[in-house]
Amino acid sequence: MYVAMEMTVGVAMAITMYVAIEITMYLAIEMTVGVAMEITIGEAMEITMYVAIEITMYVAIELTMYVAMEIAIDVAMEIAMDVAMEMSLYVAMEITIGVAMEITITVAMEITMFVSWCSHGDNHKCSHGDNHVCIHGDDH
Repeated sequence: MYVAMEMTVGVAMAITMYVAIEITMYLAIEMTVGVAMEITIGEAMEITMYVAIEITMYVAIELTMYVAMEIAIDVAMEIAMDVAMEMSLYVAMEITIGVAMEITITVAMEITMFVSWCSHGDNHKCSHGDNHVCIHGDDH
């Protein structure tokens, strides 16, 4: 009986210790892995979300600024070109009209003076004041 008891107790203790060790190790591994995974996943998600938000905001701001600048430059160039063309046309017309009027007035005055001096057909000299003959082209 003594041997039987010893064996029983020994076997029971061995089984108990083995089972306890197995359970403890299993629980420890499971808990460690589970907690580590939870922490890792949580941190990974936090980092991922943070990075995603940062990148999104940065890209959005950069794109917005770039597009805004492009639009602003395009609009400014359009306005500048329109103004330049309008001004050029206006200035060109002003100069053209001014020059045309000057030429017209000058020519009209010259013709008037020439006609008034030379139309008689007599020995009056033309506006040059030299021996050139008047409109008729002869020696009158």
